[in-house]
Amino acid sequence: MKFNHSVADWRFYSFILLIVAAPLSKYPSISVPLFNFPSFRIGLYQLLTVVFVVLCLKPLYSAGIRYFAKDQRYVFSALVIIGILTLTSIAWSLYPARSALLGLSVALLVALVLSAWWYAASELTTARWQTILKSMLYASIFFGIVSLFQLAIFSLTDQTLGVLCPGCKPDIFGFPRINGLAAEPQFFANAMLPFVFAALYSVIKTPSKLAWSAL
Repeated sequence: MKFNHSVADWRFYSFILLIVAAPLSKYPSISVPLFNFPSFRIGLYQLLTVVFVVLCLKPLYSAGIRYFAKDQRYVFSALVIIGILTLTSIAWSLYPARSALLGLSVALLVALVLSAWWYAASELTTARWQTILKSMLYASIFFGIVSLFQLAIFSLTDQTLGVLCPGCKPDIFGFPRINGLAAEPQFFANAMLPFVFAALYSVIKTPSKLAWSAL
């Protein structure tokens, strides 16, 4: 079997997986408690994020050079100053190693946002956008079924199925706080927001059974 895919293809595959697999960000992963971060985990989703950012670094760098070359020197200088102040604050913090880990996480998140913005604005074609949209509709149906299944099981039984987060049981809140397959209910809800918008867009633009089912 030959894998003659270009870098642009791999960017597309990793981009669509980042969206569709967001509610699965906890699985599979391993716990790596570092620097008083007991919940710190590394998994396939985090590795996928790094892969996507690395694949976007070269074109994103070129786009940044062109942007700052057009009378944007003040913006560049401001970013440099912010970077220096950030590094200084980490060096003078009470827990430099912990602060560096947190800073690295924030930097990766910012890099992911910039990479995704560049990709969607510059390289995403109409055909591939339609593929992503349809994949999101199918994924929203899948995660919706998972949510309803969890809500029924956790409401009627004391089972956690090994995926319910600690403290999310109904005996604490009066109702189970479903988390799908994410670490926390908040993470699951945030990851589901793009699916809601995709379903609304589809229902308004091209209403179909798939779009209404997703919504």
